[in-house]
Amino acid sequence: APLISGRLLVLTTADGSSPLDLFQEMHHRYVLPLLSMARAGGRMEIKQPTSRIGEVLQAIAQRRRQGPPRPFVAFWLSNSGQDPDVTIYRYVPAVEDFLREAHTARYRADWDVFVRSFWVGKRQKKGVAFPPQAYGQEQAIPPQNGGGVQPQTPPEQSRNLFYEVLPRLPQEAPQVIRYFFKGYAFRRLKGLVQRARVSKEEIFLTHQEPTYHPIWPILALFVKHFVLPMTEQQIALIRNLAQEIAQLVLSELEPKAVKEILGIGRTNVARYSEWRLLLKRLLYRGLEQEGKLLFSLDDYLSLFEKAEGYPEVDWMLSRDLLQIALLEELYKKGYFSKNADLLKSL
Repeated sequence: APLISGRLLVLTTADGSSPLDLFQEMHHRYVLPLLSMARAGGRMEIKQPTSRIGEVLQAIAQRRRQGPPRPFVAFWLSNSGQDPDVTIYRYVPAVEDFLREAHTARYRADWDVFVRSFWVGKRQKKGVAFPPQAYGQEQAIPPQNGGGVQPQTPPEQSRNLFYEVLPRLPQEAPQVIRYFFKGYAFRRLKGLVQRARVSKEEIFLTHQEPTYHPIWPILALFVKHFVLPMTEQQIALIRNLAQEIAQLVLSELEPKAVKEILGIGRTNVARYSEWRLLLKRLLYRGLEQEGKLLFSLDDYLSLFEKAEGYPEVDWMLSRDLLQIALLEELYKKGYFSKNADLLKSL
């Protein structure tokens, strides 16, 4: 077991299944390099335990294609000071299942871009609060020393904000969707629109992604594993509603209304009564401009209202998912290339 931030980190399975692959990965990734550095007279300091655990879980999930997903538990131990201390991190089986499926051919490219965007320098404040500091930005601004030189953060000390919330799933899945997935989608899109006229050479030199990788496939996978009350039918309803609203937006819906629907700037409705009123206005506008209903009563009850005979629903979660789906629909249809000013308040 390696020392991380001066404390011993023990990662094992929580169901009695073999933890051999965990031990081997931890030994190869952290223990051997630390010993090699010590023998050479150097010093290697490993930090950020939850980010290091995330690296290990991702590595073994990528290789372990068969077998039921396992729960994990990590003990971060210390015997310094007056009393020994232990911090415990628990990972539900869905974490391994999610990471394993994210590495399949269907999701791999989008997942790599998504998770890479949440690496930040070690000097960020400890702990991930909501909203987190980084929302999947194109390129985090590294800290500078007194001479204005950007210090290099060793890989074994860097943080991944997404890895840090894995032990808090599934309880905090709605917050993760709101502050990670939605923030990631909006900020990456804003960066792409702002760089629409930037040369390919400049994009290459700044190491920025020149294309938009859709977030919805990874988001739907996350919902499948961590938002158990939401059904596939509800997810399909959200996608269909986003497509209908996108058609309405393209038929010259005023920018102020579009910002309100997407929750851009200070227009994001935080109260259910406001959201319900907004949907009613969209329903009327759809009848006026398109001559059809954007959604039925059954659709509304399935997504935004707690009603007997319908699946359990969190209206804010449905709102966030709808906003992400709508954002991507509008981007695919070229809406933001003509309305880039909408994204200035992001």
